[in-house]
Amino acid sequence: MKRSFKLLAVVCLFGLTTLLVTSCKKEVTITLNKTEINLQIGADETLIATVTPSSKQTVEWSSSADSIATVTNGKVTAKAVGNAIITAKVDSKTATCNVSVTEIKISGTVTIGGLQWATCNVALPNQFAGSPEISGWFYQWNKKVGWSSADPMVNSDGGNTWGAPTQSVTSWETVNNPCPEGFRVPTKTEIQSLVDAGSTWTTFNGVIGRKFGNAPNQIFLPAAGCRGNTNGSLSKGYGDYWSSTSDNPNLAYYMYFDSNSASIYNDASAYAQSIRCVAN
Repeated sequence: MKRSFKLLAVVCLFGLTTLLVTSCKKEVTITLNKTEINLQIGADETLIATVTPSSKQTVEWSSSADSIATVTNGKVTAKAVGNAIITAKVDSKTATCNVSVTEIKISGTVTIGGLQWATCNVALPNQFAGSPEISGWFYQWNKKVGWSSADPMVNSDGGNTWGAPTQSVTSWETVNNPCPEGFRVPTKTEIQSLVDAGSTWTTFNGVIGRKFGNAPNQIFLPAAGCRGNTNGSLSKGYGDYWSSTSDNPNLAYYMYFDSNSASIYNDASAYAQSIRCVAN
């Protein structure tokens, strides 16, 4: 009888130990900081996954539709209009986020002649100036390096050595587009349509320039001047605005305006001039 009692005690003790080990083991869980996000095409947002226990850090990411939204280490990038489900997985546990992708909404534009014109000049590459009367930066034709519109002369890369570009193309290449995302340098035909819309020489916030279009669809272009083609010397008192269309390997079309009128001309592509973008 005593031996049987001892055996029973050992079995009971072993069962208790197993129960304690089982009860101490924590179940893995995973959550995301967002369950829904809305993105425009080309935009991205990073999802944050929280895993418990914290030692479980290997998260597998996947998208239900890579053509609409991709995901890499939690970073979701919008590709096309539609919906996709982003899944984060640890072991057999998952967490999901619904992604809705919409078209790019362009703000800060005025429609003139059927085109959406930016309301400000280009400042540094891929940036607009803060308000319409700010000159922004000057650009040589088919170049993405900006030059200061006031002395001392310096470029957007921090240099001050002037160089005349050599051209062998007939239009402003996409890789050299200085306009922000969703915008580009207008063609000769498009900038001619701005001239044809009519304009008035005026002063806006203390800056001289021309106002194009008819109220309420009007934009102000400051008479920022330009930098000369040979040494980058600064000239003021009129407006020079590039088109993306060349005339030949050395000349390109641009809009010139002063207090009298606005017209389209061609000039050496080595000049650095203002840029007013249109929406793609």
